Amino acid sequence: MQPNYCIVDKYLVFSISRDLTRKVIQAYKSGSGSFDPDKDLASVKDKLPPGYSAMFYLDFRSMVNNIAHSSSFKKFQPMLMNNPKLGLSGGDLDLVIAALSTMRQFTATIHKVPGEDALESQALLTIEE
Repeated sequence: MQPNYCIVDKYLVFSISRDLTRKVIQAYKSGSGSFDPDKDLASVKDKLPPGYSAMFYLDFRSMVNNIAHSSSFKKFQPMLMNNPKLGLSGGDLDLVIAALSTMRQFTATIHKVPGEDALESQALLTIEE
């Protein structure tokens, strides 16, 4: 995997591979890939201040689940469990993944403070109870 980025219209897209970047561009160009209809993103955007100039949004649960089910993690998992310094079991890793999966979304914005020469940022982390 090689981190990758591109600019598509007004969006800056970061991804973990060129293939994923291509898929995002194709989805966006076909009209089926706009992020705006996403219900989770829409609910987060409703809580943000108006007039932000940059937004970072991460679907944390999907990221953790995708990592946990990736072939790379499955290859790495035995190395973690067989490391005597760590003393981890498969159950320990499952608990860590379950705990991380309770974090739903992370969003951060940047906006200019009206009437000042200053930027202000806000972050929102949504966690399931």
